[in-house]
Amino acid sequence: MLPWRVGKLDAAQTSEAGLLIRRALDLRAALNLGIHISLDDIRADEFYAMLIVDDERNQLECELASTMGK
Repeated sequence: MLPWRVGKLDAAQTSEAGLLIRRALDLRAALNLGIHISLDDIRADEFYAMLIVDDERNQLECELASTMGK
């Protein structure tokens, strides 16, 4: 990866939004591993970020499936 891209990636990942997405992905991974997490333990913004990540992942899977079916 080009050095300037790494800088942009680092900046995006350490931004407020990037950190929120990281927490949402970490929470989703924990749930997938079978760790029990109460909704009381998840902030509202983290929950909504999890919903957005799931929606985006589902959309990508549908796009990939339709591309493979052509």
